[in-house]
Amino acid sequence: MTSRPRIIERNGCKLHYWLEGREGAPAIVLTHGATLDHRMFDPQVQVLATQFRLIRWDLPGHGRSKPAPSGFSVRSAVNDLVAILDRENIGKLTMVG
Repeated sequence: MTSRPRIIERNGCKLHYWLEGREGAPAIVLTHGATLDHRMFDPQVQVLATQFRLIRWDLPGHGRSKPAPSGFSVRSAVNDLVAILDRENIGKLTMVG
């Protein structure tokens, strides 16, 4: 399943993320590991998207998201994800990563 990335600007970095699956369904955030990107979850998307709303994203410095000028930190990555969730009006979710 392919979809176009959405982009949110955070701290001088354009973060790319993908919103897939059923609108209004329970949300799952898929966060990739170090040196990987959102494509890590390609094999799972087709199955999960039938029952869930999926958010896949490229953390700063990974995939299509360029490094933030201030560097990478877990705290800033969490804040970036919260900004994405706020933008998409997603509150309750399950994290996978």
